[in-house]
Amino acid sequence: MIPATTPTFILRLKNADGYLADTISMRVDIRQQDVLIQKNMEDLVIDTETNSVGITLTQKETAKFLYKKGNIEIQIHGLLSDGETAWKTYVVDVPVDKTLSKEVITDGS
Repeated sequence: MIPATTPTFILRLKNADGYLADTISMRVDIRQQDVLIQKNMEDLVIDTETNSVGITLTQKETAKFLYKKGNIEIQIHGLLSDGETAWKTYVVDVPVDKTLSKEVITDGS
């Protein structure tokens, strides 16, 4: 991932056994040391046929991450329809690559 870009991460859940379709609430945490970005279910693209969750970050969100601090970590949290059974994925590490500028680009720049 390169800071100040708009990456989309697609996480495929192994051994999902249908629980993704039975999930009523979900959150994705993306962290690098003290920087935490959280995406709620309405921000995600959930595909129950492929057991995958898509997360897109904005330029402003990714500009918070620093190359020198290493990877970002991503973890999905979910709650099943019984309202009590919670699940989490393992933490996924994604490297943060170098950039010459962390400025957000707009249509006027």
